[in-house]
Amino acid sequence: MDKLVGLFLQFCMLYYLIMCLECTLPCWLSQWSSLLISQ
Repeated sequence: MDKLVGLFLQFCMLYYLIMCLECTLPCWLSQWSSLLISQ
């Protein structure tokens, strides 16, 4: 039972991380590209 709960928590954290990355990645990419262009 504990193993199942741990697996579920790991999956939730991974899912949250991916969603977070998907939201923040475009912002990071646009910032980096603008920095590269300004140089």
